[in-house]
Amino acid sequence: AICNQFGGEQPFSHAPAKADAYIIATPHHLHAPQYLEIAATGAPVLIEKPLALTLEDCDRMIAARDQAGGMLMVGYVNRYRNGPRTLKAAVERGDIGKPLFGDIYQFASQEKYIGGWILKRETLGGGCFFSSAGHLLDLLLWFHGPVERMHVELARYRLGMEGEDTALATVRFRNGFLATLRESWCSNGSPYWQSYTICGTTGTLQMTYTPRGPVPEWGQCPWDTVVTLRRAGAPDHVLLQEAAPFDFKGQLEHFIECIETGLKPLTDAESAREVIREIRKAEEKAEAI
Repeated sequence: AICNQFGGEQPFSHAPAKADAYIIATPHHLHAPQYLEIAATGAPVLIEKPLALTLEDCDRMIAARDQAGGMLMVGYVNRYRNGPRTLKAAVERGDIGKPLFGDIYQFASQEKYIGGWILKRETLGGGCFFSSAGHLLDLLLWFHGPVERMHVELARYRLGMEGEDTALATVRFRNGFLATLRESWCSNGSPYWQSYTICGTTGTLQMTYTPRGPVPEWGQCPWDTVVTLRRAGAPDHVLLQEAAPFDFKGQLEHFIECIETGLKPLTDAESAREVIREIRKAEEKAEAI
């Protein structure tokens, strides 16, 4: 039995139902207090990203997990989707030689989506850079390893929220890879919702990921995913082209596999903490909006 603690904007009003495993998919500011209420059960937990709003809460959650001997997986769902997995496999095969630099972004108009707790810094954790660009940074860390330094510029252009609706970051990794990271919740007419381009010594890879409908329809409409390899003097080579729902199948299958086998989650609490650590460091250096 899996208990899905989903929705709501307040901490648990009563003890969570007893279950073999839990999924916590509540507003960001509730992740830490709700997990700490159930951690002592030792049951496996899949918690939506971000792990928590602060590093201190992350550390409390990790300590509670370790004390109870439980398993804690974090919902950075992109690692479990076919597009990023195809892209990563191509990089690891050496399809573009040594990766040198890249660009990753998510562009969309969120005007019909945001509201309630998403509008407030104290419940969202900031703006789009903390809430959404964490998905992009998680992929970059998965592909390229630890960050050496990151600089971010934050802006609020159109949305009626307390935090930024647009962010632009430059990232240097310890292995020398350079990347730009871009996130906007107020863009219109972008050809892709998500794009990830990696340039290497012998070629370039690009993954694009785009819904066929507006934000309110994302859970129902197909999403087009294309991964393309380009080399000078050669025709484009499409490594993946599919239209599939925006689903969480791969993530949930991995969660169940970890429960059944004792496997360490690919997106564990430590990797999720690293995302928050790097974002908070960059935010401290950024000028106030």
